[in-house]
Amino acid sequence: MSDIPPPPPVPVPASSEPFETNKTLGIIAIVVGALTCSCLTLIMGILGVVFAGKAQTAWAAGDIEGARSAASTARVFSIIGFVLVVVWAIIVIIGFATGSFTFNVG
Repeated sequence: MSDIPPPPPVPVPASSEPFETNKTLGIIAIVVGALTCSCLTLIMGILGVVFAGKAQTAWAAGDIEGARSAASTARVFSIIGFVLVVVWAIIVIIGFATGSFTFNVG
């Protein structure tokens, strides 16, 4: 028999409640940013997905508070991305309505 101790048990989150990492919001923000050619929305969506990944990692490690914090940050970045797209769309609509923006076809 060897003197090697057994590996430590894998930590299990103390809470059995479902956990939302908000990765879906980040992915949607990336897609919307790509469709609207909005670099800031793309950046916010990517940050949302990165923090959602950190939330999943923290949750799997048993760090409940760290996971909630990262998930909250992911949500904030994704919402900022959506707000930027809405502001951008309003600016474009006003620009076309006032004649400030035009299409040069031909």
